[in-house]
Amino acid sequence: MAFCQVVLNRELIDNVETDAFHIPGWKEKVKKHHEDHPKDPIPFPFDDPDPQVYYPFTETHPWHTQIHRDAFGYGEVPPTIDQRLVVDFRWFSATQPSKDNLVEFSEDVQDEFGMPQVSLTNPFQTLKPC
Repeated sequence: MAFCQVVLNRELIDNVETDAFHIPGWKEKVKKHHEDHPKDPIPFPFDDPDPQVYYPFTETHPWHTQIHRDAFGYGEVPPTIDQRLVVDFRWFSATQPSKDNLVEFSEDVQDEFGMPQVSLTNPFQTLKPC
């Protein structure tokens, strides 16, 4: 599994107002949001659902992708960042079991939670399409 969070760039945020994808009712929602919250610099309505998109694992694309917002606690956005601007990406892939793929826990280094630091040895070498 690989995970990252991205903050939407200003161009994408500005495109919300132009409704480039012609989503039914979207322009009206954005207009109402501006009327109700004229000082909000972000055009996403507060009650707009978080994104929830996935691409399934297939033989031609041997990975599973998720695009969403804070579906898991470890992806929590700090309170100083507007979560409407953050999107989580997660990818899962199959791998063949191998004794060379190791997860090691440091005896000397701790992570931010005080737990032993994790290292991966050779995590992608045996990745093969199913």
